Amino acid sequence: MPNTVTLQVLEEGVKNTTVNAFIQADGIAGDETFVLASPPAGKRFRLLKIDHNLNGFSAKIGFDSGLPDPNYVWAITGAANNPVSWKHTGGPKDDSGLDGTGDLILTTVGMDAATDFGSVTVRAILIDA
Repeated sequence: MPNTVTLQVLEEGVKNTTVNAFIQADGIAGDETFVLASPPAGKRFRLLKIDHNLNGFSAKIGFDSGLPDPNYVWAITGAANNPVSWKHTGGPKDDSGLDGTGDLILTTVGMDAATDFGSVTVRAILIDA
């Protein structure tokens, strides 16, 4: 049985996307990469805010570059919620290039116990590709 990832789109508009991911380990599957959101054609994401609460593991957020190694832009360490906001400065943007899909992805790190679980909420704006 693979790890369980439940995605909930909290906001999906012409300019903004907010998605919450609840992740529950199965104790067997290990680390996984999954898509949080996909932009419409001709658009890319720029991160605005990340909230998280992880128990027993960490994560990386980035953009699918179309290559074996995604274009990671932010590391999320475990436990306490340390929200990160780029509201006033503009956050990391998808610069994965022509081979990139533009997908916003999350990869778990160190998820190996059945007791590992957590949630990550990401808010992003859409910009022209």
